[in-house]
Amino acid sequence: MTGYRLLVFVHVLAAAVWVGGYVLFAWAAPALRRAPQGTQAFRVLGLRFRGLSWVAVGVLLATGVGFLLSGWDPAQPVLRDKLGLVGIAVLLKAAHDFWAAPAAARGQLPAVWATGLARANLVVLVGVLFLATLLRGPR
Repeated sequence: MTGYRLLVFVHVLAAAVWVGGYVLFAWAAPALRRAPQGTQAFRVLGLRFRGLSWVAVGVLLATGVGFLLSGWDPAQPVLRDKLGLVGIAVLLKAAHDFWAAPAAARGQLPAVWATGLARANLVVLVGVLFLATLLRGPR
């Protein structure tokens, strides 16, 4: 396996962790909140995912820099758009993880804010994945 292929594998793995966690929370975890003692379990799951997903974001950013160093052109329209959506996704994630979710857990903000930010981020991340399928590699 070449270094470039390893870079691609690690990048895709980190994306799967980040996006897959959002899919889990959007589709399966809401039922957990309605279960007896589910709110506490939901918080524990959320905190565990938050740490893992920030590691995934860091890996994605590091491997993304590796792609740029290997010849990817950031001026390529699809890559430019993908990077823009990644920036939006990171901002939405930070707003959710460090503002909305903690405030909702303390009862200082309606939970709909945290849920809305998380769902908006999932939509943006699906856009990132779509654009990733349209990318052309380095020239």
